[in-house]
Amino acid sequence: MASLRNPHVYSEDRLFTLAAGIEALHRKWLDDSESSPQAPEVKARVQRIVGSVPDSRDAKWLRKRLARAHEPSLENRMLDCLRQLPISFGKGELARFAKACADRRNDISHAGGPRGDMDYSVFHQETSRLAEALDHLFHALLLHKIGLPADVLAETLTKSWVAERQVHPALAAVGLHIQKP
Repeated sequence: MASLRNPHVYSEDRLFTLAAGIEALHRKWLDDSESSPQAPEVKARVQRIVGSVPDSRDAKWLRKRLARAHEPSLENRMLDCLRQLPISFGKGELARFAKACADRRNDISHAGGPRGDMDYSVFHQETSRLAEALDHLFHALLLHKIGLPADVLAETLTKSWVAERQVHPALAAVGLHIQKP
């Protein structure tokens, strides 16, 4: 039966799990969606929209669908978390990376793989590269969160043999380049 299994599923599971980990970390560490300045405005907008729907069944359905409209997207959660790291990247690189990770996770979650006419091997290669880079960054986030000094973490991510042999190549493969302070 092993020959019937998809050999590419591991990288998809890995990216999916890492994205879920960052989302959970954000919810516990940085989430202020209930108290953010935008929350009351978004909630009021939802109420106005739901209130304009005449059918009570449709309004109930819509209210349920929009109940979390004030929460940040996965892309924004990733970006918020990754910006906590004591390193910086080239202009726009982190935002592009967070979007790519969120897009791939959504493809896996909602479409079961690539959408449209994207070739599966291209999808798998991109997913593997994103998962490898996200794995290093998630590990760094956890170390940062438990209190590893920022200077030690930054040096490990920039100057160590692990950085040179594993971290930098993985990050470069997805367009991330650690900037020198």
